[in-house]
Amino acid sequence: MGEYQILNDKPADKDQLGRDLYAKSLAEIAVISETPLVIGLYGKWGVGKTSLLRMIEHYLSQQNDAIITVWFDAWQHQFDDHPALALLHALTDKAGFEEKVKESVKKTLHTITRALAGWTLKKSINIDIKDVERAFHEYEEQEFLVRSAQVKLLGNIKDVVNRALEKLSTDKKRIIFFIDDLDRCLPEKIIGVLESLKLYLNLDGCVYFLAVDHAVLESSVKQYYDGDNSNYISYLDKIVQLPFIIPPIEKTNMEDYIKELLPTDLEECKAILNDGIDRNPRAVKRFINMLSLNYELSKLNNDKDPNVKLIAVLLLIQYLEPALYEKCVNDPSIVIKIAKGEDLDFREEDTQYSTESISSILKHVELLELSEIKKYIYLTNIVRVAESKPQDISGFYTEQGFYTEQGIENLIIAKIAKEDLESSTRILDKLLLFQTSKQQTWLVATDKYLICILDDKKRRDTESEIRWKLDINSLDLNEIKARKSSKGSNVVDIGGTYKNWLFSKKLHKDPKKLEQDIRGLINKGRNSQ
Repeated sequence: MGEYQILNDKPADKDQLGRDLYAKSLAEIAVISETPLVIGLYGKWGVGKTSLLRMIEHYLSQQNDAIITVWFDAWQHQFDDHPALALLHALTDKAGFEEKVKESVKKTLHTITRALAGWTLKKSINIDIKDVERAFHEYEEQEFLVRSAQVKLLGNIKDVVNRALEKLSTDKKRIIFFIDDLDRCLPEKIIGVLESLKLYLNLDGCVYFLAVDHAVLESSVKQYYDGDNSNYISYLDKIVQLPFIIPPIEKTNMEDYIKELLPTDLEECKAILNDGIDRNPRAVKRFINMLSLNYELSKLNNDKDPNVKLIAVLLLIQYLEPALYEKCVNDPSIVIKIAKGEDLDFREEDTQYSTESISSILKHVELLELSEIKKYIYLTNIVRVAESKPQDISGFYTEQGFYTEQGIENLIIAKIAKEDLESSTRILDKLLLFQTSKQQTWLVATDKYLICILDDKKRRDTESEIRWKLDINSLDLNEIKARKSSKGSNVVDIGGTYKNWLFSKKLHKDPKKLEQDIRGLINKGRNSQ
């Protein structure tokens, strides 16, 4: 495959979008304002909330004698019963305590965690319907114990915060928490983190940056309050003292950003992307990933000089108007009609399609030929496997219609571009596990996952080839076992609930060797991080 790279979603480590001024101003506010203070950074998916947080953190971290910065990924802790404890563990690791003090603090937090978890469990299972009075007294007693533990937790939180502040040398001492990815959590978990902020972390010397999609936050709180707007408004007012809506990216900054990301072979598409794509950094990266993929697919399909502008325009139609794109797949001449401004003569229910923006984008393509449109609209539709005929693209499929190794790689790349996988995922190795005339099973190792792909017609048609994906770091190598099942089948256990996956004795004559190969896949993923 050609030398091109899938762009990842990692936050930028330098200002590429003209937001340095915002970062400096917000950092200064965090230093000079009275505490406690919660600053809400509001922006939609992909607008660059995490990058802005990292820039603020960079400015604040330069004041080591006055500031402690603590990063907290709410999504990773969304199933914690008490998010405040996870925040305090993060603070303990960053505060620079002596090892003896650190161990003492962590031991105390661990004891409180076990106490809260134990009493909460008892509270939910000890109610005996046969003896309501006894159950009621037990319930009240356990409620008292939980409240006592919560009071103790608050006291310990204050103690940890004060110990950390005492280590700082200036008058304007600050502990600044950066809470990210809250809007990726389940609604009830979002409320859990907010409740922790409101109940436990309203402490002097502390500033909290809360980066969220405001619409998601609003929906979660409204759902919690059954749509009561008055409760929703008062709830947020009590938590966020300074809301900051991240401004739209200036057009010139976005043009420079697109130019920097585009591979050399695709630079002529810059104007098309400037006119057609949203001013959203993550959306731009994902679109360029799709464009790069389709450009490479075209070259692999013996197209020596791909029409990259046409590929870009067709992908933009798919991106901006998916339903209209489906019509173009069935009748590619629609693209030419849109470019000429002709009446499309759609049925009445199709009049919601917007063709004005599509028409302006098509002006970037000098000459539209129906044969070219047919070729590239098929190409841009490859990742939508339901519409494609596998054997039509040489190199990606076998004569029987199965994925080749290259086809498996392209499938994973397509899943990355379509957000089914994290965009920073890198493919490392593949293993064909099972093969019959109707189905193949692959294991694919990346730097993040071990992925199982079931390759048969039904799954290609429904775009559900990924049967499961597991965190590569969560797997226990000792659980990898190749064996005979009770039914006499050759099966391999991956661990946990992922057991009894068929493997072919024709492909893997030595089960012990297969176990070693799978462990090797997993180790490749771990060692690449």
